[in-house]
Amino acid sequence: MAHNAATALAAVEAFLGAGRGGTALDPDVVREAFTKVTSPGRLEVVRRGPTVIIDATHNPAGARATAQALAADFTFDHLVGVVGAMRDKDVAGILETLEPVLNEVVVTQNTTERALPAAELAEIAAEVFGPERVHQARRLDDAVDLALGLAEAAVPAGTSSGAGVIVTGSVVTAGEARTLLVRDRSERVEDRHTFEDVRFENADGSEKEDFDDRDFDLFGERGSRDDESSDAASDFDDEFGSDDR
Repeated sequence: MAHNAATALAAVEAFLGAGRGGTALDPDVVREAFTKVTSPGRLEVVRRGPTVIIDATHNPAGARATAQALAADFTFDHLVGVVGAMRDKDVAGILETLEPVLNEVVVTQNTTERALPAAELAEIAAEVFGPERVHQARRLDDAVDLALGLAEAAVPAGTSSGAGVIVTGSVVTAGEARTLLVRDRSERVEDRHTFEDVRFENADGSEKEDFDDRDFDLFGERGSRDDESSDAASDFDDEFGSDDR
């Protein structure tokens, strides 16, 4: 996330022409802005005692960044992973990358049709972690409960500061975990923006009462992309993969 923040800052500085006679950013303003940034589902701590983290890692590259952050920024005596992944992802690669930072793993599955069944995921995990470190719970809520019990049992009685659980493996898994674990609905990302926040206009500039399918014309022919956006999307898909789940 630090790399993402640095990239965003560099982009704003370039836009404002900083260093070329343009407007320079006030360091205090930048510092204050970064302290207010939230990123739901990205190494998001949603509980303490034991600590529960939600992370939307869904490929080996993301898993590598997550593993590095866990090693650098957290001090767990016992960390249990809850992993639910999609069947079309490099699941073995994700597990192999996370294995050094996880003491145990509970495999599960999310509710989408693309989810890799927990039983199949358990077979892959057993090859990576060894059967003795792998547990299985088909339902995500049961998997989280099992992981919490394993984490708490692994640390000295009466303490939980060194115990942790991380729920990861898919954007969908992370989202479903937030629904389970984030009780304050105002903190859920899907509730932050509603159609009441959006103004739609008629051709004469007057405000339209609501959105209808004709408004898709604002973005070009319905269901298509212009050449430039299509090329950009294709480049992005080639580098990062066409599905972010």
